[in-house]
Amino acid sequence: MTKDIYEIYNRLLAWCGMDTLPEVPYERRKLCYEDVYPMLYLKYRLKKKNVHKNIKHLVIDEMQDYSYIQYLILHRLFSCRMTILGDKAQTLGTEPQDVLKFFTKIFGKKYRSIEIKKSYRNTVEIAKFAERISGITDLELFHRHGKEVDEQQFQTEKALLDMVLKNVSIGEDTYETAAILTMTEGEARHLFSLLKKWNVHANYVDRNSSTFQKGLTVTTFYLAKGLEFDQVFAVLNDDKNPLFKQAAYICATRALHELYMYQTGEQR
Repeated sequence: MTKDIYEIYNRLLAWCGMDTLPEVPYERRKLCYEDVYPMLYLKYRLKKKNVHKNIKHLVIDEMQDYSYIQYLILHRLFSCRMTILGDKAQTLGTEPQDVLKFFTKIFGKKYRSIEIKKSYRNTVEIAKFAERISGITDLELFHRHGKEVDEQQFQTEKALLDMVLKNVSIGEDTYETAAILTMTEGEARHLFSLLKKWNVHANYVDRNSSTFQKGLTVTTFYLAKGLEFDQVFAVLNDDKNPLFKQAAYICATRALHELYMYQTGEQR
């Protein structure tokens, strides 16, 4: 008999016919991301749960990025009312995830769903471009018009960045924020280093960043979720990547006034 959750989880994996975790001393144990939440759920089912009764209302954003088992854990930990917000088209996966399909099973029939279809964030031109990517066509658009979305391909990174610097417009009488968004952190670091080499001031945002500054920002599409920029320059080169469509949609929905969708023949 054991109370070691790691060992119990391993027994469960073996019983399910799945590969077990390494049998190593406690201080050497490491979990892959996909094992963390199943193990937490097992722990909360076997042990007395600590319900956070001092929390009166829980707000969850980006609801489409939480898995079924993560919602099971949240439901066990918080007995308060919840407001859960999100956009299923912004799932960080190859296909959109509609979490509402399993909400009844978790929260029962008492939960209420409100679908907001009016978009205020983008110009009509940007919103319609995003619609074509997502396939969602029943949005009510706020009638604020702006520049058409600029789609271009370049032979070199230098030509691409030259065009970015030509179009970026940050200052007292123009915009406050602009962003270069890439598919991967490696691409973002590379473009940021080129700008730095050319003495162009920019801010680099990675997973360890804790602040967001005005001006030109370089980061990935997935770290830009939840952020808004006056201008967005999406640099998405790998259109064979299964995440390409989702990345393009997320980039498009980050832009408030101007959107530039750029590609270069140089692959990294």
